[in-house]
Amino acid sequence: VLRFAKKSLMIQKDLNLQMDGIALTSALHACQQLGYADEAIYYLDLMKRLSSSSSSSCNDDDYEHNGENEQKESHRNTRGRQRKGARKPLQGPDEVAYRLAISACARSREEGRYKDGIQLLNEMKKDWNLKPDVVAYTAAIAGCADAGEYQIALELLQRMKEEEVEPNVVTYSAVIGACATASAKAATRIQDDDDDDDTYLVDSSWDDENGNENTDNDDYDKNNEIQKPLQKALQLLSYMKSSQSNVTPNIVTYNAAIRACAEGQDLIGAFELVDELIACGLKPTIVTYGSLMTACERVGSVEAASNVFKRMRTQNDEEEEEEMQPNEIIYGAAISCCRKARQPDRAFLLLRRMIKDGLFPNAATFNTVILAHTEGKKPNLDQAILIYRLMKSQKLAAASSSGSTSFPPSSFSTEFNTTTPIFCKPNRQTYNILIQSLSSNRRPEEAELFLRKMRLEDGFVPDVDLYTVTVTAYERNGQPMKALRLMESMREDGYDFYEAKVLNEAFKKAVKLVNVVGRGFSSKASN
Repeated sequence: VLRFAKKSLMIQKDLNLQMDGIALTSALHACQQLGYADEAIYYLDLMKRLSSSSSSSCNDDDYEHNGENEQKESHRNTRGRQRKGARKPLQGPDEVAYRLAISACARSREEGRYKDGIQLLNEMKKDWNLKPDVVAYTAAIAGCADAGEYQIALELLQRMKEEEVEPNVVTYSAVIGACATASAKAATRIQDDDDDDDTYLVDSSWDDENGNENTDNDDYDKNNEIQKPLQKALQLLSYMKSSQSNVTPNIVTYNAAIRACAEGQDLIGAFELVDELIACGLKPTIVTYGSLMTACERVGSVEAASNVFKRMRTQNDEEEEEEMQPNEIIYGAAISCCRKARQPDRAFLLLRRMIKDGLFPNAATFNTVILAHTEGKKPNLDQAILIYRLMKSQKLAAASSSGSTSFPPSSFSTEFNTTTPIFCKPNRQTYNILIQSLSSNRRPEEAELFLRKMRLEDGFVPDVDLYTVTVTAYERNGQPMKALRLMESMREDGYDFYEAKVLNEAFKKAVKLVNVVGRGFSSKASN
């Protein structure tokens, strides 16, 4: 539709014509479906020009014969200025056009486009005297939900009530979803800050008057940043269930609230909400169980994750409808849960179960299982390499002979007895995990092998840090010549190890050792 609209605009420009209101609305609808914010705003601007050009669009001089008066009258009433079934000509954007444009901004994948949707919401009332309805407000709130701007979503909800626009169940669900995303983003932000502190050894704690280390305030602020959106979400849900509300929460509302509990790290609350929705006569969906498994993953509770699988089996046994099977999201969250619980065997078992069930693990899922085997005091690097080989194979073997998904003890010696045609290409993170782990455990030859695989087989240029840790591993093993050879190979990727800006302290130490050994060889050769 948009390609045809663009072509039509070019043709009409040459003929000194313009697209009518019905066609522009169709283009706006296409933008809304695709989440094309810029294009939606463009077509909305074209609609604004209809008001200035509508008076000259129908000229009586175009009709030369009196016998065509009836046709002329019909043409004037329908000539592109009104929507089908409308009572008056469409001279400029109407409520429908603005709703579509706001929704297009809300659905856009570009960061911050929800702001354009709110701007359009304000503009339609201020500039065109159009009253935003529940659909327009809900579209703007949906944009806030994807961005995690729960406070703005709450403000819009309050504005609706002040303007006597009654929110519906979709509106409330979107606000609760905004709270869930806000908690998720807060947790990610805190995790990134903690990782930076670990990297640069920044001590954010402080000592009290007695010299005792105190980190309570920092922990409280972090937890509050995650918990506050969750509290708002639960308050909204509680209001919807009260006698003061005319809106009853549905399964979408409960799914959003369960996700809020998951991101707010309230595992007990998530399970309680599932029990509550069942008591209300609602049936859990695959989205429900996905959010519930996410709640297990956030706190690393393997026992709770096992309970999710059990609940799914119980629901399948009680219903005659088609069985609900765990999908990639549920398996991925369960695998990540096992990794957080330091149970790599179970993570690998779930990966095999996932493949046997005909699902397709993505690179992130494989990376999680690989990472689970490289962490801890006794990493199983051989098993991590085996998982990499499974990832690279054209036919991944699906191994588990057991039909249970409740985490039975696993055995890595289980024979692969079925095959599923599937291929998952390792990404940069896959190689980062393996190379860093092998180098840290003084296996630089294998780390260098993966450096070559990374370049030659999958087309990734290794970062300087990967070269650095591998060279450092050679230096620690007392293999300076191999370190020198690897540093020379860096030139193929455009790195110059003689550049001081590229080298860190470990790198310089390796170079120094190589130079000392090299001078010794040179002296022997001269003698």
